[in-house]
Amino acid sequence: MTQAISQIDQTINQNLTLENKVWSLANNDKIPLSVSWQYTAGLSFSKKNWFFHVDTYFKEINGLTTLNNGFIDYENIKIEKGESTIIGSDFYLKK
Repeated sequence: MTQAISQIDQTINQNLTLENKVWSLANNDKIPLSVSWQYTAGLSFSKKNWFFHVDTYFKEINGLTTLNNGFIDYENIKIEKGESTIIGSDFYLKK
């Protein structure tokens, strides 16, 4: 038997921002299970003391959960659900 858990980012906004990582059981109601997909491709080339390398990547995350003001005001705890998309490239050139 297994039980999935989800990591929740908890943020408290005051004069200083406090950020905590909280773990909770995922229930697909208020706290969804986080799911992600990642694709990566790379290419390397070398000639006459030159070396070039490039990586490109795409990552999509669904089921992100944040909890706001949980320590300050227990009556107004806000659980927000969201998603994230990350697209990027890394280049490396060396002689």
